[in-house]
Amino acid sequence: MRTSDELRRGFSNHKLLRDLSAQYVVALDFQGHTFPDLLVLLAVDDGIFLIECELIPKTDLAAPRAIAALGTHHQVLRPLATLDLQLLVEAATGVPEASFAEMLRHWELPVHPLPRYLPPFAARARTDISNQAAAQTASRLLQSYQAALKTRPHAAWALASQERVAYSLQERTGRVLAFNTAKDHALASLEVLRHFKPRSLAQSAPFAIHEDLDAVLGLLPEALAAPLRVPHVASGLLDVVLDLGRRPWAWVAGARLFLVADETLLVTQADLDAIVARVGGFGSDNRAGLERQLHRISAIRNRTDDIIALTIRVGRYIEGNARLIADVLAAEDKSVLFLGEPGCGKTTIVREVSRQLAARHNVCIVDTSNEIAGDGNIPHPCAAVMVQVVQNHTPEVMVIDEIGRANEVEAARTCKQRGVRIVASAHGDLRKLLKNKPLRGLVGGVQSVTVSDATAKEQQKGDGPMRKLIAERGGAPIFEVIVELRRGEYDSWRVVVDAAAAVDAVLAGDSYTAQVRSRTADDNAFRWHTEQL
Repeated sequence: MRTSDELRRGFSNHKLLRDLSAQYVVALDFQGHTFPDLLVLLAVDDGIFLIECELIPKTDLAAPRAIAALGTHHQVLRPLATLDLQLLVEAATGVPEASFAEMLRHWELPVHPLPRYLPPFAARARTDISNQAAAQTASRLLQSYQAALKTRPHAAWALASQERVAYSLQERTGRVLAFNTAKDHALASLEVLRHFKPRSLAQSAPFAIHEDLDAVLGLLPEALAAPLRVPHVASGLLDVVLDLGRRPWAWVAGARLFLVADETLLVTQADLDAIVARVGGFGSDNRAGLERQLHRISAIRNRTDDIIALTIRVGRYIEGNARLIADVLAAEDKSVLFLGEPGCGKTTIVREVSRQLAARHNVCIVDTSNEIAGDGNIPHPCAAVMVQVVQNHTPEVMVIDEIGRANEVEAARTCKQRGVRIVASAHGDLRKLLKNKPLRGLVGGVQSVTVSDATAKEQQKGDGPMRKLIAERGGAPIFEVIVELRRGEYDSWRVVVDAAAAVDAVLAGDSYTAQVRSRTADDNAFRWHTEQL
C-alpha cells in the first residue's frame, strides 16, 4: 500500500476496523528509521500488509488499540498496548539488542528464507522479492509471538514493553540501559532488569562532589577571590588565569569571567610573586600543587626563567563519576585509555576510577604531577584507599595520568606485557593520537606496508588513487578500550570497546564505531546509542 486510497481499500472490510472495541494480535515491525521513510510490516492471523509511508499522511496511519508483537521500532506506538519480543528474548538469554535471526533461533522457528533482502528500507528500491522478504518477516514475527505464549512468559512482559515504548518516545535516540550485577555488570536493558530481574539492577549512589575552594581562593587577593565565592560561580569554576599585564579572568561553566570590572586593573609581577611564594617550588614541568589538595598551579616562564603567567586549575573529587563504564571496569582484563582535550575531565575521572579499582585490586599510581593523589608527602584523603603499593610491590593495576612521551609509552607497554592492567589518560582523540608519532604506540602503532597490485586495486576506494604503500596497525594496542571525552559534554562519553578494530578502520580510511553513553536523571541508568566517528 503506497497511498491513502490503497490503505482505505485494503482495510475497509477487514475485522481490524469493523470492531474497534475488540482486541487483536497484530505483529508489527518497521524497516527504516524515521517517518515518513518507513515500511510498516503488519501481520494478523488472516493476512499480511505492507505499508509504505512516504505518500501517506500520518493521520491516516492511526491504528486501533491492539496487542502487538513488535520488532525494534517504537516511535509511532503511543496508542498501542505492546509486547516487545526482543525484551522477552533478552530476559531469557541475557543478550540485549537480539537480532531478528537470534529471536527466531530462540523460539526454534525456521530461518528467514530471504535474509539477503532485508537491508535498511529504501522506498525507491522496492522489488517483488524484497516485498516477499518483508512479508516473511511479518509472518515470522507473528509466529514468534505465538511461540512466546507457549512458554507462559513473565507477567512483567507487558509492563517492560510499555516502559520501552515510553523511553523511546522520550529519548528519541538509542536505548536506556543499566548494569546487570548478576553478570559482572554486563549491559542490559533497564526495562528487563527493573521488571524481570530487579535484584540484579546495579544501584548507584548520587554524585558526591568534593572540593576545597578555600585553598585556591586563599592564594588570590581578596578583590579577585570575592567574585569566585558566589555559589553558582564556584560550582562551575575550572581555571583562574593570571597573565602579566592583562586582566585577571576565570573559566566558569564554559565561559570567560573577568574578575575585575575596571579594565585598567591588570595583573602585576607582584601579584604573581605573591602567589608563587604561597605555593612554593615548581617542578621541572612547571607545575605545582597544594599540600593534601587536588588543585594544580601551572606556570609560564620567559626566556630569563621568570614566571610571567599562572593558571590555577581547580581539582575536584567526584564520587560516582565513573559509573558510565562500570562494565569495562568490572572486566579485569581490559586496559582503558581516556582521551580528550585539556579541561574535559580526564583527571577527575581517572581519580575516581583509581578509587574504585583500589577497593578490589593492588593499584599503583604513577602521578608525576601529583594530580590524582594530590600534592605533598601525605596524599589527599580520597587517595588513602588508592595508594596501597610502593615501588617494590607487584601491582595488579597501574594508573598513569597524562602519558605524553615516547618513553612513557614504552614503559606502559612493558607493564602490559608483564600482565599489569593499565588505566591512563592522554590528550586528543583517536584520530589525532594516530597522527602523534611518539604516542601512537598506545594503540598498536602504525607501520607502512607495500602491497601487490591486485591488493591495491581491491582496496581502491571508488575513483580514488590506487595505493601500493598503505598504513597498517603495527601490533596489539596497549589499551583494549578507549573512552573519548569532549569539553562541555561531561555527561556523555564515547566508548570504543574494540580499540584494535577502530584503529584498523581509521587506517583504512573508514569511520569507527563508538558507544555514546549519556547520563539520565535516573542514577541507575544511562542512554545508549552508537555513533560513527
